[in-house]
Amino acid sequence: MKSKNFKAIDNDCQLDWIQVDSKSPYFVTEKGESWTPIGQNDAITWPDLQGLFLRKDVNFVYNHMNYIAAHGVTCIRIMMEYCHTENRYLEKPVGRFNANMVRFWDDMILICEKHNIRLLITPFDTFWMNRRWKHHPYNQALGGPCRSKRQWLISPEMIYCIKERFTFFIERWGHSGAIFGWDLWNEISPVHAGNNVKNLNSYIDEISTHIRNLEMRLFSKSHVQTVSAFAPLLQQVNLHKIIFQHPLLDFASTHFYHAPSIDRPRNATDAAVTVRWSRKSAHFLHKLGKNG
Repeated sequence: MKSKNFKAIDNDCQLDWIQVDSKSPYFVTEKGESWTPIGQNDAITWPDLQGLFLRKDVNFVYNHMNYIAAHGVTCIRIMMEYCHTENRYLEKPVGRFNANMVRFWDDMILICEKHNIRLLITPFDTFWMNRRWKHHPYNQALGGPCRSKRQWLISPEMIYCIKERFTFFIERWGHSGAIFGWDLWNEISPVHAGNNVKNLNSYIDEISTHIRNLEMRLFSKSHVQTVSAFAPLLQQVNLHKIIFQHPLLDFASTHFYHAPSIDRPRNATDAAVTVRWSRKSAHFLHKLGKNG
């Protein structure tokens, strides 16, 4: 189905949006109440959520969310699609949104609202998108907008389609306080921007501005934004200024899972010692370990 064939779900969510506190580098609700993101990576095909696709086992997912909420989880990071397989693309072909995936997200947003769990959402599963690029609908060889993985963040046609993806998502679900914020790209890297770090700024400028303008027009407010980075790249290609100081980003996200103490922990304390927190801005550390 084309996006115009879908109608936005009713805007009846009472869950407050999250914002960065104006007086301190952390998160608060619209009422000014402190809010802490506690949670993990999850994915549409992973065991805890897979029952929601095609509504195979909604009760299992509902009970799982109830369980983790009762144990202090407030936030889940998740991709709009998961392309480890061929039937979890959000669009196929580009611009034609998968009805089964739309139903998944309808249900996911409602369940999150019910349990006061918020989502940090990123547009693509770039790990499997990279590995299975020849199968991805955005590949020009399959009628998509982009010829090469090295052009994901610089191709005008690709960026247009990314904007359209965000537009669809925001018009349908952007009203919800269950959306914590947007991770504009998963583990951003110059490899996908012509090996030019400056091009990453241009991508963030364009996508961030598009999202914020659209949300302000629709809701008179906007969800917080970040872009995530794989920690070793911060040093290797000097991403510090982009991740921690880009003027359009509200907080920083870094993925610390390269060190043996985190990737292959032998105890419960070494990983905590390895992690160092930035004080430059509100800083959301997620994706601890390969399994979230």
